[in-house]
This record gives sequence, structure tokens and C-alpha cells, in this order.
Amino acid sequence: MSSSGNSVSVLNAQINASLNTLEKKVDKIVVPPPVNKPTGSQCK
Repeated sequence: MSSSGNSVSVLNAQINASLNTLEKKVDKIVVPPPVNKPTGSQCK
């Protein structure tokens, strides 16, 4: 059972790493802050 636990931990590590890279990519894509505009102007 220890081997299966190791594989699960490795999978969790890989998933966490991929999630971290995804979050970094999303931050780079989404982060640009809105230029000072009155809120709601874009909706109309």
C-alpha cells in the first residue's frame, strides 16, 4: 500500500505544480488593472 500512497502523493505534487503554473499564467493574462474609468461605463 505504501507504493500506491507514493504514487498518489506524486500525482498530488504534479497537480499542485500544474495548478500553480496555471494560476501564474492566469495572473499574467488577467492582472492588467482597469484604467481609471467610472464603474459601469463599460456595461452600457
